Amino acid sequence: MLFQIQALKYLSLADTSLITFSTPIAVAFFARIFLHEPCRILSIILGVTTFGGICILARPPIITGGTEFDMNILIGISYAFTAMLFLSSVFVVIRLIKETHFSLFICFYGYLGSIETLMLAYCFDVLELPRSTYDSMIFAGGAALSLAGQIFLIMALKADFAGLVALVRTGDVVFAFIWQIILGSIPDEFSFIGAITIVTCILMTGVIKWLSSLPNDHIWRVKCWFLLK
Repeated sequence: MLFQIQALKYLSLADTSLITFSTPIAVAFFARIFLHEPCRILSIILGVTTFGGICILARPPIITGGTEFDMNILIGISYAFTAMLFLSSVFVVIRLIKETHFSLFICFYGYLGSIETLMLAYCFDVLELPRSTYDSMIFAGGAALSLAGQIFLIMALKADFAGLVALVRTGDVVFAFIWQIILGSIPDEFSFIGAITIVTCILMTGVIKWLSSLPNDHIWRVKCWFLLK
């Protein structure tokens, strides 16, 4: 969460969401190592392609016609990519402790998060109370929605494959683009190209997960056998 917020200072909402919620790709690899879920050749190809999409979002001079990288964009992408790796790890950890009640996990999540954020706020000398009732309501509403989201996410991860849950969660990318356009900031062509590349890889990951859940003699699994190699 900390890295995601930092990324928003350097990148647009759409670009940050695209990188952060590319978690299905990383989860596929982490789940293979720690959860022994299958990781296929196509998953590796999709992972490489997703990384290519992230490189497009970095807007390298070779495709923009510039002379050097924009350091703000590189810093933002570094933050977002780190956030994506941490989020992917969380998905796997929750699956590993799926027998633990969600309230206990949320308790530790909030406890450690409170300590970390208080220490950071103190170190950067930004620790202060909300200045108005409106600010207090915004903070409280955001906290309540975040808590509800974490609860439903943990419950979903206990009941399903880590990769499939990560796939559903990437719907945030669509809403990020919509909100960015509503707020008057139109994504440029590099955002759209990167979005098409990354979202296509995520959808293909979802197709693989769906096919792998079908019986061995199912007609679609038989027809698309090459995707499961």
